[in-house]
Amino acid sequence: MDARRHAGVYERAGVRAEVLLTGEGLRLRQTLTGPLAELAPDPTQEYDLVPVSDSLFAFLAPESRTWTPVTFYTLPTGEPYVHYGVRAAPKVA
Repeated sequence: MDARRHAGVYERAGVRAEVLLTGEGLRLRQTLTGPLAELAPDPTQEYDLVPVSDSLFAFLAPESRTWTPVTFYTLPTGEPYVHYGVRAAPKVA
């Protein structure tokens, strides 16, 4: 599977998600932005993404007992998105 196409920066209100290509695969760096960032002791978290399929990955946060699915998709008009945590974010870079 070629996960390079998913690498990049995705952003929505309150969250900036960077999908990084590492030697082991993809890594998600999530940074809270805006007023939410001021409430968190550490506004940046990182998670290794485990591939499930070409466009579906998952991560297990240390404080969680369940995996979080991360879905990459493209709108019919061509814009790439990532969806996780019940929210979607467009690719901005």
